[in-house]
Amino acid sequence: MKQIKIITFLLFTLIYCFVNCQNETNRGYKVSVGDPLPALEMNMRNGEVWTNKNLENKVV
Repeated sequence: MKQIKIITFLLFTLIYCFVNCQNETNRGYKVSVGDPLPALEMNMRNGEVWTNKNLENKVV
């Protein structure tokens, strides 16, 4: 009987976490639409270096 209570408690806790972790305003993402791109530099295999200027006006 004690094991059933523990399993039930854990099950309800897990369900509560899934239901309440995300809502309409907070979906768990670290960025939002319109956030500025942080300064970055990417070195490609062919030797090119991409920076923020290369990604300007593109969806990333």
